[in-house]
Amino acid sequence: MVPPSYVKHMLKTQMEKDTRSWWLEKRATLGTSVRDFLWGFSHARRFLKA
Repeated sequence: MVPPSYVKHMLKTQMEKDTRSWWLEKRATLGTSVRDFLWGFSHARRFLKA
């Protein structure tokens, strides 16, 4: 029998992979200004949490 914690870990890993591949495809379709904004926001978010 497979432990439930292992199943949860594998599901989380697969969801992260799916999200990453979706975002790479989506980002390619966005305009330059949107990408510039999102890049700045993603890096500033670290400092906003503090």
